[in-house]
Amino acid sequence: MISFYIYTQISSENNNLINLNNNLLRLCNKYNVLGRIYIATEGINGQACVPTTLLQLFEISLRNEINE
Repeated sequence: MISFYIYTQISSENNNLINLNNNLLRLCNKYNVLGRIYIATEGINGQACVPTTLLQLFEISLRNEINE
């Protein structure tokens, strides 16, 4: 289980929040992640259960997705 929060400004223009939501959903499905991720213009907060063997890959992919 992991918990994370990232305080960062996410623009609500050009469907950025919706696009990020869709990308994170695909990422969670890819790595068999269950949990909740809250996305808002002021940042992201999440709690998730990630298979141990995929945890490091999920963390790297999550960071890459958020930093794009």
